[in-house]
Amino acid sequence: MNTRSMLTYLALLAAACGAAAQEKAEIELPFEGDPPANACSDGYNDTECVIELRVEDKEAKSCSITLLVPSQDLVTFSAGFKDKFVYWRIKEQPAGKPYRFGLRDGIHFVNDPRPRTFVALQRSAKDPASFRAKNKRTRVTVFEYVINVTNETDIAAPTRECSLDPWFRNR
Repeated sequence: MNTRSMLTYLALLAAACGAAAQEKAEIELPFEGDPPANACSDGYNDTECVIELRVEDKEAKSCSITLLVPSQDLVTFSAGFKDKFVYWRIKEQPAGKPYRFGLRDGIHFVNDPRPRTFVALQRSAKDPASFRAKNKRTRVTVFEYVINVTNETDIAAPTRECSLDPWFRNR
């Protein structure tokens, strides 16, 4: 093996180890605390904030998600938001038909390659209608993400699932 091959091999090995370390850091247990009281705004958020949702039943087996604050369709975070959490909470939903976030896919970022900007995506342990993600601010760009909710319970499979696709921007 020549020097160039050896350096290439070592670089690939280091990248694989780094990816494994980040993957481990991304998988955390569900969080215990409550989301903050302040709403995320379409401005330069620099403190942890929450996006509140309404879930409604539609037709026989579908549902829809809307943002309680429509301007949260695009939320901008400033440089001061590094390593802070953004939260989502289902605030309004049909009585007796609880919706919840998926355990790991309640929020899914579509265009967040490694090293990931949004990590530690997790549903609340005490309230499955709350979810959070940490913004590491590893890149300044616009991020498309998907909110996924379902009416599954601990004892019953889902009969309704729905999603919504807002955006985040790191400036």
